[in-house]
Amino acid sequence: LDFFERIDVLLKEKKISQKDLCCAVGISSVQVFTNWKLRDSIPSADVAVKIARLLDVSVEYLVTGEENNPLSKKVDRLEQQIEAIREIVET
Repeated sequence: LDFFERIDVLLKEKKISQKDLCCAVGISSVQVFTNWKLRDSIPSADVAVKIARLLDVSVEYLVTGEENNPLSKKVDRLEQQIEAIREIVET
């Protein structure tokens, strides 16, 4: 997936329209957003940050599809440990 494909997936998951995204982050129109997609150009850093915040992901995730935040890795490990404890308790 590329930058805009990841945004489209997240918009669908969060049930947010492109128009609502544009309004929320200060993009003047959906056409501006569409033009970025057609030219395969990423918006400026400040707009990318606003989009990432709205979609509750990092800019790095939007750009690369990867999340290298050490804190998120710790949270993932904690979630796995909690699930393992639940399984033990339930048996």
